[in-house]
Amino acid sequence: MHNQTKEIAQSINYIEIALIQLDRAIDLYNDKDFICSTTLAGAAEEVLGRILKEANIYNSSDNFRDFLVEKGISKSSKEAIKTMNLQRDSFKHFKPEICEGSFDAKTWCFTLISRAIINIQYMFDGEFEIENLIKPHLARKIDNFIKMHPKSMFEKEETHA
Repeated sequence: MHNQTKEIAQSINYIEIALIQLDRAIDLYNDKDFICSTTLAGAAEEVLGRILKEANIYNSSDNFRDFLVEKGISKSSKEAIKTMNLQRDSFKHFKPEICEGSFDAKTWCFTLISRAIINIQYMFDGEFEIENLIKPHLARKIDNFIKMHPKSMFEKEETHA
């Protein structure tokens, strides 16, 4: 059995894993299962973001962090990152101070799916089917998700030189 697991692990890469997670996260979001969707979307967003960071490419976390600091919502980059990670990690780690209070799981979920999609846009320069990495059904799901939500969330911000 160990050999089968090793064989499966070698036949899939992190981008494919993140896309599978995002695919299921969108399904769960549409089914209103925001807790499970948040966990999968957060995993996909994190994996895609780290791939971009390794390639020295701006990712959705960088974008969101900069927005939070620029608008004065967070006092520092470190505080902004803590806020963003709290959102992503709140359901996968034991954090009773979060889950026992009131929170908007749908908004958290939406934000994480959006951040994963933005990472895909950054990764493929806005093209969802580059090199057939994204299956047509997932590209359609992403397109539908974007159409159902505010476009401004998915537009790249101009970088100031």
